[in-house]
Amino acid sequence: MNKLALIEKCLTDLDSSIAEMKSSLQSLEEDMQNDTKSSAGDKFETSREMMSQEREKLMYRINLQQKQRNMLAHLPTQKTNKAGLGSLILTDKQCFFLSQSLGKRLFQGFEIIFISVQAPIAQQLINKEIGECFQWNGTQYKIVDLI
Repeated sequence: MNKLALIEKCLTDLDSSIAEMKSSLQSLEEDMQNDTKSSAGDKFETSREMMSQEREKLMYRINLQQKQRNMLAHLPTQKTNKAGLGSLILTDKQCFFLSQSLGKRLFQGFEIIFISVQAPIAQQLINKEIGECFQWNGTQYKIVDLI
């Protein structure tokens, strides 16, 4: 499995998501500018407030995904002997990528779980080597490769 290609795929996915959110934000801001005050003043204020809240949510999500993208773009890509930040960990049951908490993603026929190094399972993985085992939620895993 090619870790660099996995990172590039995630960066492309994040770029697309960020672009969609920026487009939505631009449309929302245009709607806010074009929204004229009607005779029903309370409806106008409620509508403006709802649009303002949606705008804040979009800006927060854009910022979060830009931070995730920046972190992914700077992950170490070299193979190591011990699991750590940037490690793609293949076990006998599952693949884990110690990077950002991005959930499960399919890549080259593998289901990969993206986890943050702060996640409790990451604490079980950090500094483990090929051949070592760890237990999570009652399931025993054996590390078969580190990429």
